[in-house]
Amino acid sequence: DRFVLVSQNIDGLHQKAGNSLERSFYIHGNSAYMRCSKPCHKRLIKMPKALWYNGKQEMNALTQEQLTCPNCDSWMRPHVLWFDESYNEQYYSFETVLEKSSHADILFVIGTSGATTLPNYVVQLAIETGAYVIEINPNETQFTDIIGSYSKGLIQNMEASEALKNWHQAF
Repeated sequence: DRFVLVSQNIDGLHQKAGNSLERSFYIHGNSAYMRCSKPCHKRLIKMPKALWYNGKQEMNALTQEQLTCPNCDSWMRPHVLWFDESYNEQYYSFETVLEKSSHADILFVIGTSGATTLPNYVVQLAIETGAYVIEINPNETQFTDIIGSYSKGLIQNMEASEALKNWHQAF
């Protein structure tokens, strides 16, 4: 019951796989939601299925209405972290993720290159506080040398599905 999922994926597949929203932290957002581009409020609004891009949509009155903020009439935007933006607590649980990382007993780093700031902080905090850190990735990453030289670190150079299957069978 202490499990926490921190994900850079924006596709919402972790929830579809059964992870609870309360224990899942999507540090790059979630494309299933949108929010005001201003932002005039803090709410996330479920993306209407009619707005899911299929390569054929054209802007019409209904689409425009669905993309308009109900509070201030500004455009809505996808709830994803864009390259020119920074992590924050309000939308990306920045402080919460750091707090959870500093209390981890074990951290699995799966399928990330480590090219963004927050995942680097997560690994650094887990190591500083003495957690076991396991990297699962078929390729070397920015984390590989750090985790590999850490006394409680383990590198698994394989696909995530294979490694997690092996871990699941071991326990």
